[in-house]
Amino acid sequence: MPIGQFPLEFHTIFEFLAIGLGFRLYLARSKGRSSLPENKRYPLIAGALLGALIGAKAVVALNHPEIWNSGCLDLLASGKGLVGALVFGWLFVELAKLFAGIKEKTGDTFVEPLLLGICLGRIGCFLSGKFDQTYGIASLDFNLLGRTINLGVDFGDGVLRHPCQLYEIAALLIFWLWLAMNRNIPLFSEAGMQFRCFMLYYMAFRFCIDFFKPVPHLYCGLNAEQIFCLPVVIICLGSIIWKLAGPPAKKFMRS
Repeated sequence: MPIGQFPLEFHTIFEFLAIGLGFRLYLARSKGRSSLPENKRYPLIAGALLGALIGAKAVVALNHPEIWNSGCLDLLASGKGLVGALVFGWLFVELAKLFAGIKEKTGDTFVEPLLLGICLGRIGCFLSGKFDQTYGIASLDFNLLGRTINLGVDFGDGVLRHPCQLYEIAALLIFWLWLAMNRNIPLFSEAGMQFRCFMLYYMAFRFCIDFFKPVPHLYCGLNAEQIFCLPVVIICLGSIIWKLAGPPAKKFMRS
């Protein structure tokens, strides 16, 4: 049975699992890592949710500008863009911290919940098949030991496509394993660096993998997700380089 023949409800089920289990994991991780009292965490959660909603819809509107002709209701009923949700969620959390007077870096507590939530969500995307636009373009045949092989997946339209959802799950599990094995490296001695490494890794991955997705690339050959990815990659990469090269540079300046 083609993957696209699974009921659309699979997407909704895994989406709720992603949100529910991700939130539970966030609460568990924040107790051990953050010194913020519980009432101080609620503005951060509210900021993350509001930013995620706005960013998710902004990506859809930029990828499909024709949707504006259909009215706001169609935009609200349309799909959601994960990259926009992450970028605007991060931005709104920082704004919430500014207004609440919170100076503590809190991003690290979001990393594992995001990894879990995205992986669960992508399972739902994969099972929903043709109803979800996270699949890839048609995959190519290749020859192996005299046999023609195509590793693509039929999502219900009779075309063997790149299972980009599975690529994403695999990439995130690799990062999660790397994170678990390297929690004590000097890079992570400063709060917030795990989150920056995650955002750098994920946004760089999405920038590359989105070339294999059948979505409009309206902006100099890029789509809206890729446009959002670029500044995040630059900011996070610059922050990590500054962290790694900063102490020696400061020492040189003092001498």
